[in-house]
Amino acid sequence: MSLQLTTNDCQPTAALASGQIDLRERLREAVTRLVTQFHDWRRAVRDREALSRMDDHQLRDIGLERSDVEGLAPPLWTQPGPGR
Repeated sequence: MSLQLTTNDCQPTAALASGQIDLRERLREAVTRLVTQFHDWRRAVRDREALSRMDDHQLRDIGLERSDVEGLAPPLWTQPGPGR
């Protein structure tokens, strides 16, 4: 008995194709959220570094205190993610 495959045998079913598209879309969204969160965190780190270079008088001029600056960019892994 010989087994032959036709091109129709290799085509994904609609359900399988839909599942693959859904998985790719979910992965793309997860990567997008991760990259966005990383960029937001890096921006906060840069802001904190710039504000840390200011003296207390300069900080007061813009309505901040030294303690405000220290809490600007906690470590990335402590940042709440979407939906948390």
